[in-house]
Amino acid sequence: MLESIRKNKIIAAVAAFMDRKYFPFIMGAIIAILHIAGLNEVGFVFVGVVLCFINLFSSDTRPAVPVVFTAVLVVSTRSDKMQASVEYFTRPSVIAVLVVAMSLIIVSALLRLYYDKSVLGCFKVRRLSYGFAAFSAALLLGGLGSKFFAVDSWELAVTMILTGLILYMYFSGTLKRRDDDFEYLAYCCMTAAAVIIVELAALYIRVYEPGMPLDSYFKSKLVIGWGISNPIGELLAFMLAPVFLLVYKKNHGWLYYIFAIAILVAIFFSLSRNALLFGSSVFVAMTAVCIVKSRKNRLGVSISAGVVLVAFIVAAAIGHDGELENNLFAFIKRVGMNDNGRFRLWKQYFGFFREYPVFGAGFAACGTLGSATMQLAHDTIFQLLGSCGVVGIAAHVYHRYQTVTLFVKKTNIYRTIFGVALLAYIGMGLLDPIYFFANFTIYYTVILVFAEKDLEHSLAADEAREKTETSEISENSVVVPEQAEVK
Repeated sequence: MLESIRKNKIIAAVAAFMDRKYFPFIMGAIIAILHIAGLNEVGFVFVGVVLCFINLFSSDTRPAVPVVFTAVLVVSTRSDKMQASVEYFTRPSVIAVLVVAMSLIIVSALLRLYYDKSVLGCFKVRRLSYGFAAFSAALLLGGLGSKFFAVDSWELAVTMILTGLILYMYFSGTLKRRDDDFEYLAYCCMTAAAVIIVELAALYIRVYEPGMPLDSYFKSKLVIGWGISNPIGELLAFMLAPVFLLVYKKNHGWLYYIFAIAILVAIFFSLSRNALLFGSSVFVAMTAVCIVKSRKNRLGVSISAGVVLVAFIVAAAIGHDGELENNLFAFIKRVGMNDNGRFRLWKQYFGFFREYPVFGAGFAACGTLGSATMQLAHDTIFQLLGSCGVVGIAAHVYHRYQTVTLFVKKTNIYRTIFGVALLAYIGMGLLDPIYFFANFTIYYTVILVFAEKDLEHSLAADEAREKTETSEISENSVVVPEQAEVK
């Protein structure tokens, strides 16, 4: 029945439209408009309907990637109902809309697996399967036997499993590999970054007044809805490296380089020190790679980088010790290298580990996710030690070992660029709790799925080539008996 519906001309035309390269940009534009207009509930339903359509009628689930990359970005504080995020998401009307949207997504995904007979494909053991499964089990076991262990401890664990293991299994079983996968994924990352930049600019237009210093007080106003100052900047930094794939590969790569500069500027205005540290490092490193490795865009990137450097030097000279400089760098100058309470949290979570070394104290030891009282450790290692103990650390190390092999085995420039993106994400996770944020986990998981499929394709191609060469050698080495010498 589903196949006959898919063959309908209108359904097929819409599915073909969603499968095109520019669909991510259209999706991003719609999400940005809904966000700025404060139409959260409309956005939830829209995302649910689009994902439902893709699950049921698209030949491949790749069009779902730009949808899940931008879905969370629709949440806006401009909604009439949204005062505080937790209060907003506990309203009956909002819960009802979310239930409808999630039901559409889940039911359509299950129907796809059933009709396409791809259930076994989702459960197929792959390179990352055991690592994802072990880490998920460790998250569920976190806090077992501790005085803090409760159902609340599973709230965070379940969100990570849904956006980690479950999403990995679904996309691995339903997403078909294509030659332009990494380019498409880079466009999706670029779209997400563009939406964030638009949302951040709209927020500045609303809350910034001329002459206002960008200090701690102003930083507290940087609340978009789906995130605050630090996650905003860190997600931009996460999306930065993939844009350089387009700088490296595409014609007129210098245009994409200008967009990368825009991302770096937006990171600065997010007032996130962590994002600025890793974002600027990625920007410099990837600029060097493009200048050295990209024959196509070497000149354009070099000129653009030179112009940016000169502009920065001139701006620094003009604004030095002036009011503009003081206003722009007010937060960074005041805070400097201050830990902002991180050391206290690390000590507290290490104390949980010492008290419960095997399974940790769970994720509810410092508040709960549902009540917005949860205080995470702002460091992946201390969080796992305190919440999941030795079991959590061991599972994480195993998972990390498996992910690293994707990027060091039979490397290529495209997988390496996305490896840099993940490296920045993991590094930022050592200073902030983003490794345990569901939206960040979605980006992380999808990138791993694409990288795994690319590596498997490369290894399969090598194996096929070796078999062909072996067969040719065997055919050419057939010995023909020489004629007996006549004496």
